[in-house]
Amino acid sequence: MALAASARTIINESSMKIKTLVNLPFGVFSQNEIIPKILEHQDNLLGEPVCCLFRRKDATRGFHPEYLQNTDIEMWFHILRFGGLAYDAEPLVAFRRHPDQNTNIHNKSGLSLEEHCLLILKQASGRHISSACKARVLHYADNALRITDSMEIRRAAQQLNLEMSWADALRAKILFRFRRTIRRWMKSISKRIFK
Repeated sequence: MALAASARTIINESSMKIKTLVNLPFGVFSQNEIIPKILEHQDNLLGEPVCCLFRRKDATRGFHPEYLQNTDIEMWFHILRFGGLAYDAEPLVAFRRHPDQNTNIHNKSGLSLEEHCLLILKQASGRHISSACKARVLHYADNALRITDSMEIRRAAQQLNLEMSWADALRAKILFRFRRTIRRWMKSISKRIFK
């Protein structure tokens, strides 16, 4: 294993518990399992640096200077090149959120979204990632482009799209839309049943 992570408790500036984030089940995940999972969820499933342990030799270059907001998830992708992940679903650490965090500033400016979308697109590109996963990443990029008109995101999405065969891209897009329709349908039914 190259990386170990745990669930985390989110606390406020007064150290009061806000919520507990358990993003994965307890267990060991290979690179081929965890990387697509992160890409499909488009989220930092492993958490902030305080939530993870890794060998110094695997963090060969430190945090990437190109990223201001998404330094942790970029580092997790880097370290996962050396092995898999061991995850403990019990919260072993706490992470404080407060109004003056850089995360809030970067979310308001749009930097966080653009940086995250580019990172996810780059990580999905050139890897042995399923077409369905790549289609989800492209859908995420389409949604991001509705919020921010970034030429970099547009170029990275076009590059990822070129990696997929025409038939795979179409199949993945249809499958993604079918799953989304089923989820909406199930949500609508459950609302009607539990009224």
